[in-house]
Amino acid sequence: MTGFTTRAVHGAADGKDIHGALRTPVYDTAAFAHESSLDIQMAFEGKKAAHSYSRISNPTVSDFEQRLRLLAGARGVLALASGMAAISNLVMVIAGAGRNIVTSRYLFGNTLSLFQHTLGSWGLETRFVDMTRPEEVTAAIDSNTCALFLEAITNPQLEVADFAALGAVAAEHQVPLVVDTTMVTPYLFPAAKFGVAVEVLSSTKYISGGATSIGGAVIDTGVFDWRLLPALRAWAEKAGPMALLAALRRETFRNLGACLAPHNAYLQSLGLETLSLRIDRSCENTLDLARFLDRQPKVVKVNYPGLAESPFHQLA
Repeated sequence: MTGFTTRAVHGAADGKDIHGALRTPVYDTAAFAHESSLDIQMAFEGKKAAHSYSRISNPTVSDFEQRLRLLAGARGVLALASGMAAISNLVMVIAGAGRNIVTSRYLFGNTLSLFQHTLGSWGLETRFVDMTRPEEVTAAIDSNTCALFLEAITNPQLEVADFAALGAVAAEHQVPLVVDTTMVTPYLFPAAKFGVAVEVLSSTKYISGGATSIGGAVIDTGVFDWRLLPALRAWAEKAGPMALLAALRRETFRNLGACLAPHNAYLQSLGLETLSLRIDRSCENTLDLARFLDRQPKVVKVNYPGLAESPFHQLA
């Protein structure tokens, strides 16, 4: 089996470019030509595998999605305009008025604002718990719970939950476990192994690499049976295992319009090729810095899961 970096560079190449280009070009176009009105109608309705309008799909964006899907070992990927677009689109698909999401008290600022303020106006309840305590998570779940949501490593507290335990809780109650993997990416975190149903991430951060572009993604790991979720049962009948991504692509995503720009997708595809190298160096440098600071008499405490004295060291 090829390594992560080899797959990042070569894995998505299919050799089907009309000019034989080794890299998918930037398709900076709003629309695509079709031979007949029937063809374009079928493309718009999702009955034909073809691009019709770049708000819905674009070859450059599709290439980025395929690369990320391959690296994550996932069922499928939807790329969006930002990490917040990924979270909000996902929530709109899996939740609804009268439902609730069980989530961490420690979230990225805008995610917290979305859960505290915006979702309430949609009739969706957010239940904040200590996600490092599986028993507290279990107590918050009821028949209207549509997801468990947390970050792989909380930002900036650097807490790490017991994902094996949370995966077991989610499986027992037949709800999807959703994890924001922005800070770890699929390179460091094998989500499906821990029972994670969906990854959401901001590709602006590690994947983009050089602060060149904004983007986000929803990654269906293939773990969850979407027939179990009331909001997606009708879609599961039509699309089977691809229910989540079908509901996003054919309804919520295309209606809200939070599409990733082709040029951003191209830049982030480039970022994927050096992702493992950059993360390895980042981890090495951060651990060296943490150890250095830990030795300084004027430093009271260093909070870093890579240090042996951290309460989250073994989980990390």
